[in-house]
Amino acid sequence: MTFLKVIGVAVALIGMARTDATLTIDGTQLDITRETVDGVSVLHMEGTGMYQFTHQLGDDTRKYSLNHAWVHGDDFLIEGYTLHHATRTYDPFFVVIHKDGTLTVNALLESPLQQDLIGAYPLTDGYLLHMRESIENGHGDFQFAHDTLHILGEDESPLEFTEKITDIEAVDSGYLVYFEFQDTADILVRHSQEILQDGAFAGIASGATYTDQVTIHFAGEAHLNGQLIKGPKTLVTPGKYTWTHGESVVNFTLDPAVSGIEANAIKSSDVRIDYTYGQGMLNGEYYAPGEVIEGPGDYVFGIYDANYAFEIPFKINARVDGVEHLKTYDGPVTITYQGEGYLNNEFLDSGSEVSDPGAHTLKVFGANGYLETIQFKIESADSMAMTDWLELSLMGGSIVLASWFVIREVWRFKKRSSTP
Repeated sequence: MTFLKVIGVAVALIGMARTDATLTIDGTQLDITRETVDGVSVLHMEGTGMYQFTHQLGDDTRKYSLNHAWVHGDDFLIEGYTLHHATRTYDPFFVVIHKDGTLTVNALLESPLQQDLIGAYPLTDGYLLHMRESIENGHGDFQFAHDTLHILGEDESPLEFTEKITDIEAVDSGYLVYFEFQDTADILVRHSQEILQDGAFAGIASGATYTDQVTIHFAGEAHLNGQLIKGPKTLVTPGKYTWTHGESVVNFTLDPAVSGIEANAIKSSDVRIDYTYGQGMLNGEYYAPGEVIEGPGDYVFGIYDANYAFEIPFKINARVDGVEHLKTYDGPVTITYQGEGYLNNEFLDSGSEVSDPGAHTLKVFGANGYLETIQFKIESADSMAMTDWLELSLMGGSIVLASWFVIREVWRFKKRSSTP
């Protein structure tokens, strides 16, 4: 639905012949009425309910009349025309009142020509106004002079056109502007106030890589991977793209947004991968978002197209508990793990107790050729005692040898001393 159509609905609701309207936002009601204050006809705007406020338009120089009033977000939008008492000329006005009563826009759109405000369109910071100016033809009638796109905000950038604007269409990027004798739009006014025309574009750069989605901001027609498209265009499907618009050729890549895993990560728990768009594959098989990956293994999550490959490699380890690599234990151990395990080349159930003394090798296999190897020893109490005795014996022998060496050297010293 275009914003012009929204305004048309508002007109139908309040009635073209009426000079008042009632609008409500979040408990704040705005009543617009025609009143006479000190002999002057004014447009009285009063807020009640959540917020209370009063604004008046009109004085002994100009008389204000209401055309349209509608709501956009937290704002009341009011549009009408003024009559200058002395010159008997008409000029449109545009007013925006926040629901708390703050008058954020109060624009009187003066022109030497007959001017009408055709439509007002909210931008991120400001408003796009579609104005139409007419000129007197010498016979008491007015004929079309030009249309104007006027941006109210921090930066005002009026554009004049000798061709009538027939429609302004609201799109995700902003507004597409259509003209009377053209089948496609050739102007895009972005929400950021940027105006793109005459082949200008924004949002993509050659060689760039984007994540999740990307919007190509342009007006008119272009080609994307050889297919004709109309701007602006938002892409969500991962892949490699070539965009051609007139003499502009831009090559870029769009990757999916992926959560739950990082490249080359080693996980010690179940994994769930979420991704935005495309068909995910896990080790060459279809993978649905959020599906649980339990067992150990070497994994590659990927999304593929004819000329595109996006991959994230990662591991899930066997989560072995009860033994550690190259450790020695003095009694039975209970081993738990994920995957398929073998102890000394014989199958071992997870949770089994191992008590045989000696050297052991545990191998746990997982997906895609994954192998985790743990070597450990178990020594009996007798063998531990024998080891301790040998160590003590060796230590004692060293003491005996050392003592004998000292005694022998002392005896030799005395013998040398007694020799004449």
